[in-house]
Amino acid sequence: MTSTTVRTMSFAPGTNLKYDQTGASWAYLLPSQELEHAVVLGAPSLAALETLARVARAVTVYAGGRGRLALAAAIEQRGLGRVHLAQGTLAGRHADLLVAQGPRPPAAAEWLRPGGVLYYERVGLGAPASPALPHPLSRPLVVRETPLSGEVRTAVPVGDWLTAAYLRRRGLDAVSLTGEHVDRAEQVLRLAPAALRRHLRFALRAGAAGLITGPQRGERLLVGRGVLGRYGVLARSSAWPEPEGPPQYLAEIARSAGLDIGRCRWGLAARGEYRSQKVLMLLFDEGRADPTYIVKLTRDPAFNWRLENERRALETLRSAGCGDAEVLARPAFFGHHGGLAVLGETMVGGVPFHQRTTGDAACPLARSVIDWLLSLAEATAVRARPEETAAWLEDLREQFVRIYRPEPQYARFLAEQAAAVGASDSRFPLVFQCGDVGPWNALVTPSGRVAFTDWEAADVRGMPLWDLFYFMRSYAVLVARRGGVRRPLEGVERQLLAETPLSAVLLGAVREYCARIDLRRELAGPLFYTCWMYWALRESLSRPQEELAGGRYYTLLRRCIDRRDAPTLRALGRH
Repeated sequence: MTSTTVRTMSFAPGTNLKYDQTGASWAYLLPSQELEHAVVLGAPSLAALETLARVARAVTVYAGGRGRLALAAAIEQRGLGRVHLAQGTLAGRHADLLVAQGPRPPAAAEWLRPGGVLYYERVGLGAPASPALPHPLSRPLVVRETPLSGEVRTAVPVGDWLTAAYLRRRGLDAVSLTGEHVDRAEQVLRLAPAALRRHLRFALRAGAAGLITGPQRGERLLVGRGVLGRYGVLARSSAWPEPEGPPQYLAEIARSAGLDIGRCRWGLAARGEYRSQKVLMLLFDEGRADPTYIVKLTRDPAFNWRLENERRALETLRSAGCGDAEVLARPAFFGHHGGLAVLGETMVGGVPFHQRTTGDAACPLARSVIDWLLSLAEATAVRARPEETAAWLEDLREQFVRIYRPEPQYARFLAEQAAAVGASDSRFPLVFQCGDVGPWNALVTPSGRVAFTDWEAADVRGMPLWDLFYFMRSYAVLVARRGGVRRPLEGVERQLLAETPLSAVLLGAVREYCARIDLRRELAGPLFYTCWMYWALRESLSRPQEELAGGRYYTLLRRCIDRRDAPTLRALGRH
């Protein structure tokens, strides 16, 4: 079976819709993503249930009330054949994972197999407790999660304030605190943590290998809004257990690559709004405030190919000598577990690009991105038959026409652009294409260099100029916003299509780009229009069919075709 790449993928609208991601991200902290049986007490969200059905071969849900029929219908509609709705009491200790929520923890000994895991979630008042209870087999794992309720976005072991501080500093946490909660901090901390101690004992009595505690308001208070310093003595108390290392399945994948991560501190970050966005596990060497490795895990097996592609891209760049350790991550380990791809990389540190850019045409950081794209194209250019590239562009155009159903004049215009590439009488240069060089994916390293952090959409035999066009479009939006223009399309028209200092930078970069890789200058225009056709196809994945006409790249493409007499577009079309 041929693996999926950017060049071989097909586009289906609505297959990666916003807010349709999987749930129960705390499950990535389990020792294994391959369990026999999970038992759920109460009705979980459908997003969480989907994850549990992936983690376990069988899922039994004990849920009653009026929502039971709706839950049954949703399970059938989503095709969750591993999920069974049950009533009554489960006899014997059959569960590898017990998921419960409510005012009181369950008697885990009645449900769990030896070595099983209890996930207990309770939203309410309760302070962190000392979980250092004796047990001959293992220590419980107690983590702090954010936000207060709903889907878990971050998790760190209790007592690891250094990792929690890093997640807050990088804006990865999601603490739900209000002024009222902060004012009541002392009252919350005075409450006896008896409930937490009770369900720890239940889990240990059942022979549980680990325990994960869910949202508790007292813990939330300790995680955020400056309460840490006030109650730091409690956090550093010797009563807290030593944090456990990363989950067992991650350690095993790393070990297969000759890397021991067993003593690393860890923090989970599972933010994002799309199913395609990855869950991150940050790994810290002992005593370090910044991560040594970042582990990316897919949420859905359908997107495994993206991490496989990123691994190939990083290895290709390294082999070509494009970037050193400061600006380019290195694959440290890679594998699959529980049907999901796992990629561990060295961590690239820095400050977000938008915090350092001057936001104008003279910005040295923007210029350094352009210079890097030019050097990358020059270092990786290979020759291909023009007709092969034209055939691929025509395939993209056919998908575009089928999905967007544009007016005939737009379809004809795009066919002419693909044909222009095929009519080239010289070998057409293909280059390494990053695929997502937006400013939001860029960091400024401590030495002032720009580094990109997302390589999932890279193409080792990609189209020339497309990365340059995409970066300049995104940067034009940023420049326009600094000037008070909020609408992206208006910002592109003002900053890039008209005669401006920024459009002059673009045209100069295009001339130099073409000269460096021996690309015929008259092909810059066709490549400009087909670039936005390609991005409209990528955007279609995250929009339902009825909303495609309002897509930003479809609208931009139409506007550029309509305004092809604009100064910048006329200049791009000249020989």
